[in-house]
Amino acid sequence: MIDRSSLIPKFSLHHYWHQKEHFALAVDTYSQWSMFAVEDGSFEFEIAASTGVASHGEIVICPPHVPFKRTITSPLSFHFILFTWENEPLDMFTEENIFMGKIHLHDTKRLSSNYYYLRKKAEQFTPADQNLKNHILKDIWLLHCEEMNHTFSFTEIASDDHLMNKAAEYLSQYAENTLSLKSLADSLDLSPVQLTRQFFRAFACTPMDFLTSIRLQKAKNMLMETDLPLDQIADNCGYENGFYFSRVFSKKMKISPSAFRKAYRV
Repeated sequence: MIDRSSLIPKFSLHHYWHQKEHFALAVDTYSQWSMFAVEDGSFEFEIAASTGVASHGEIVICPPHVPFKRTITSPLSFHFILFTWENEPLDMFTEENIFMGKIHLHDTKRLSSNYYYLRKKAEQFTPADQNLKNHILKDIWLLHCEEMNHTFSFTEIASDDHLMNKAAEYLSQYAENTLSLKSLADSLDLSPVQLTRQFFRAFACTPMDFLTSIRLQKAKNMLMETDLPLDQIADNCGYENGFYFSRVFSKKMKISPSAFRKAYRV
């Protein structure tokens, strides 16, 4: 699966709409990636199998050549953006990697600041203005990536999909145990593939990425705050042994557990 933080979005077109009451087109298809970033109001959307309602603090992303159905449910103020990826990987459009639908940003103060500057530059097109817009778009995207890589809290990321909320709550509650994706899927009357796809649509990450983030945050705290050996930390965080824990930690954090403890413990 693609590391989202390695992607760099680049503006093609930007327009700000204030208190729009209805869309001129109930469905449209764009030749580039599109983004509807909501400042106020709300709208319903359907992009392939991804559906929901987007409001303040939420952004809806649609891939190229995919029908984007939408209906305004309350007067909508939003940024309409067409963009590309500067470094789009060749496998971007495989079923495993392509993403679409709604993302939610929790740092609304920072998001509002970005929106303020986007509004100021909405109808300005000098090279300096375009550079600023690209900087803001990149900042919004990296904010999303940072929040996804941060410790997941079920209460913070609850989605419109109640079944996937149940799955996330289960993973959060039993992260320290040995968990089986198949067992979780069976309990929800889904196949593992169905669970992974539906979970990804709800939270923009796989169930195992979600679980790994929770486990690694606990491991980081234990590395910084205790003298426990790696095998014991591994056992407390749901990993079968210290070697496997160390391999997962090093891959995700780009630093070994021992080096992390040495660098961050005070």
